[in-house]
Amino acid sequence: MGMVSVHTNIRGWVDKRTDEDVPRCIEDAKSAFRWVRAHANELNLDPERIAVGGGSSGGFLATSIATLPGFDATTDDTGIPLKPSLQILFNPGVGGSSADDKSRSPIQNVTKGIAPAVIFHGTADTGVPLSLMYDYQRAMDKVGSDCTIMAYKDQTHGFFNYRDGSNPYYYKTVGDMILFLENQGYLTKN
Repeated sequence: MGMVSVHTNIRGWVDKRTDEDVPRCIEDAKSAFRWVRAHANELNLDPERIAVGGGSSGGFLATSIATLPGFDATTDDTGIPLKPSLQILFNPGVGGSSADDKSRSPIQNVTKGIAPAVIFHGTADTGVPLSLMYDYQRAMDKVGSDCTIMAYKDQTHGFFNYRDGSNPYYYKTVGDMILFLENQGYLTKN
């Protein structure tokens, strides 16, 4: 079966959001995931092997699909499960353990059965500190789920972006992601 990528361009969302935007973004991400699962046969996908992923606020939305209850659109068929099979995260927002609103904090909503995760993160990221990734990993460990952190020395937030094609970290993270997918049985090793 094939693979599909569904993403929303939310560049600048973190800086410009209002309290009403966060729930709508989570709702939209969950609706997109349900749509893919509902149309898996047409898309030649295995509905039990659909991963979520993203970078920064997109990573937050991916972890929100995997962890947060609620935030369902009134038009969604909530009988379609929100159970991604993997989380592929690039410097994701995961919320903190002291986040004001637990309902919007993926790290505070990790439960048994959550999909394995890989996190690609720079050690010099001040936007989303690496320490939060280790907190997320510990939360995953507590419920018996795997979480691998790939830390890249001296790299800042968004270090993996393609840019003009000359960024070696783009190729490094893509290569590391391919290895993760191979190890999880999603890609065939050549």
